[in-house]
Amino acid sequence: MSLYTNTSGKDSVRNAFYKHSQGVPELLIATPFFSYHEIFDDVLKLNNGCLIRMIVRLGPATSPESLNKIIDQKQFQIRYFTSSQFHSKLYIFGDKVILVGSANLTGAGFQSNREICIEVSHDDERF
Repeated sequence: MSLYTNTSGKDSVRNAFYKHSQGVPELLIATPFFSYHEIFDDVLKLNNGCLIRMIVRLGPATSPESLNKIIDQKQFQIRYFTSSQFHSKLYIFGDKVILVGSANLTGAGFQSNREICIEVSHDDERF
């Protein structure tokens, strides 16, 4: 099990997201706040055939502009949650790895806020 934070260095949440996105056929995401569509430009360059299925909450911290950037792309399937009770942050990389923690899919959540995510690998019974 590995731990990722947003301190400088290779153990950042963003770097973990890039690393685990490579070579997986499907990426499942649950996050209440979404505004970091730019990360998918790099992810899809590394893994063009990846299907990205997301659940996001429609609220003040979810960017309509970011949703518009990805909504019509064939690699994305997006579902919306409207309740403020939806606060989970879960990233599942195929059948390989899960990241679970406090990082929303926002620039601040992946780069500058004090966030933490734990990696759970496929051979862990909790997977």
